[in-house]
Amino acid sequence: NSSVQEGCLPVCFIPDFRIWYNQENLKRQRKPLRMKVNEDLRNAIFEVIDSQINANDPAETAIALKRLIGQGYSEFEAKQYIGQALAVELFHVMKHKVPFNETSYINNLRNLPKEPSET
Repeated sequence: NSSVQEGCLPVCFIPDFRIWYNQENLKRQRKPLRMKVNEDLRNAIFEVIDSQINANDPAETAIALKRLIGQGYSEFEAKQYIGQALAVELFHVMKHKVPFNETSYINNLRNLPKEPSET
């Protein structure tokens, strides 16, 4: 799966939303904190993605979905990657109390399946 990297967000989301790495926990235990899948959160993020695709706003969401499916990912997996990019931006909004950065989100969408970077 994914490995924890230096300079990582305090909470790193990986595509299946099953494991969240909490740096403070890692410092103490040296192993990832395993959590159950939060299906409600995943479903809410997928609803946002579906809304973006249906409204074609931003258009890059639908483009990323088609590109990832073309690269061999299932629709579900592709939406998980897009959800990862969305979650990184939402985390940044909550952490720094700033507006959603659509430019950063679009850049992360364009770079999928590469792990999204924080603004």
